[in-house]
Amino acid sequence: MKVLIVALYFPPAGGAGVQRPLKLATHLPELGVETHILAPDDPKWLHEDETLELPPKAIVHRARNL
Repeated sequence: MKVLIVALYFPPAGGAGVQRPLKLATHLPELGVETHILAPDDPKWLHEDETLELPPKAIVHRARNL
């Protein structure tokens, strides 16, 4: 099974809105689900958190943010 998560905020962005898609993308591959994340490449982030790590088994796709 494949899953696409569309997230406006994803690391390196920080804040509360990042936590849910990040944890979902971390745990889905552990269940055998191929996980892809679509996130903007240059959003207007208010906060950046360099301590957040990207999920190792998830595939992150970056798209231009209009």
